Amino acid sequence: MELTTITLKWEGPLQAGGIDGPGAGQDGSFPKEGQKLYDTGLAGPGVYLYFMRYPRMTIVYVGRAADVSFRLREHLANYLGFRYPTRSADPDPAIDHRDVHAYQYAQPDLNGLNQFNNLSENLTNAIAEIQRMRIYYWPCDDKVVSQYHTDVATLTKDIESILIGYVRDLETTTAHEENHNRIVSDNFRRESRRNVVEVERCCFNTWLKNQIASETPSALMR
Repeated sequence: MELTTITLKWEGPLQAGGIDGPGAGQDGSFPKEGQKLYDTGLAGPGVYLYFMRYPRMTIVYVGRAADVSFRLREHLANYLGFRYPTRSADPDPAIDHRDVHAYQYAQPDLNGLNQFNNLSENLTNAIAEIQRMRIYYWPCDDKVVSQYHTDVATLTKDIESILIGYVRDLETTTAHEENHNRIVSDNFRRESRRNVVEVERCCFNTWLKNQIASETPSALMR
């Protein structure tokens, strides 16, 4: 059976603002106080990705969630709570970045409590990582799902799996690119396909490369 091909229309980017680090002088683009999350499409199911651009490569992560806003808060809190390790300002592209040894700042213990022994420096590093993140999301509501005769969980899982594969393929094809044009997947494993839809590969690849290229050089500085 031939699958329907879908072109994803992404919302975003969401990014943190700040007075220091990669977000210096920028206002954050997360929902403002009083803004209803339902109006943004964040308070519901969907697929999301974020990339973090460094001088010699760009890290890309793809995920899905029953509540995108909740999952994004988990990611951000895991950095600030030292559950995620942090990279240096200019990590080495030659290292497999799905390996814990790739992280040039101390790998946290399972609970991250050791990072509180040097709170100021480690929190600064964690904030810098968050400020590098450019987050995009594709809301998946009932109207979207009804077009494909499936359920939300199956559709989002299928799209997540497809996009992880596309980013992994880009990692291979851009392995010899210079600077931030080199794309590296931050997903540790491929998810199994459900074969509900196809995602237009060329449109996705072009869109992702354009978003990465649109970042200003100041975003590389810490």
